[in-house]
Amino acid sequence: MKKIVSLLGLALSLGACSSVDKMSWAQQSPDEFMVMSRAPLSLPPEYDNRPVVEPVSAQQKQAALKAKFDGLSRGEKAFMKQIGAEQNNDAIRTELDNEMKVSE
Repeated sequence: MKKIVSLLGLALSLGACSSVDKMSWAQQSPDEFMVMSRAPLSLPPEYDNRPVVEPVSAQQKQAALKAKFDGLSRGEKAFMKQIGAEQNNDAIRTELDNEMKVSE
């Protein structure tokens, strides 16, 4: 019995020799920002340039709309026609803005 107690005491005394950080149960995680260096942020030289928007004719709009519905089945086309998906509303943004003002 004395041998077990002395071995246990020896193990505890040797365990106390290490530093406090090694004895703690909390694990230190690496800093994820120090793993890799980051390149400086910069804007592209053409950042302020706006894309050129060319006017679209009504025929081009109809052709694009027809092309969008080409891959649909008859049932899907009927549903899209029933909900009015074929009609374009160019003033939709102002209508939505007005609706949002009313609801506030």
